[in-house]
Amino acid sequence: MKPRPAQARFFVNTHPILTNTLSLPNISRQPMTPPAPPPPGNAAQFADVTDIAHCVHNALERYFHDLGSEKTTNLYDMVIKSVESPLLEAVLAKTGNNQSLAAEMLGLHRNTLRKKILEHKLLSASD
Repeated sequence: MKPRPAQARFFVNTHPILTNTLSLPNISRQPMTPPAPPPPGNAAQFADVTDIAHCVHNALERYFHDLGSEKTTNLYDMVIKSVESPLLEAVLAKTGNNQSLAAEMLGLHRNTLRKKILEHKLLSASD
């Protein structure tokens, strides 16, 4: 299924770091401004999911605006896949690709994490 421009824009807006690596024709590249990183030593701000929820909410509002009267399907899967991949990437980077530690951080069974890593093509099956 080919993504619609609004779906691609949702992805671009929720993944501003990846925007420069994507080649999506005819799509406005107006990424949302990410919040400023917290000062060093203030890890408590990272625990606040309000920023993440706010980003997702804003991206969905923009998606619906761009969609206009056009119908959409599989919205849940689109959002989950858009958020899940960078989440897995960040946690794996934080743990040095240690899947056991990453699974513990995420609250997932290691086998479930492995399945998701392969689904998102973050590692090859031989890794």
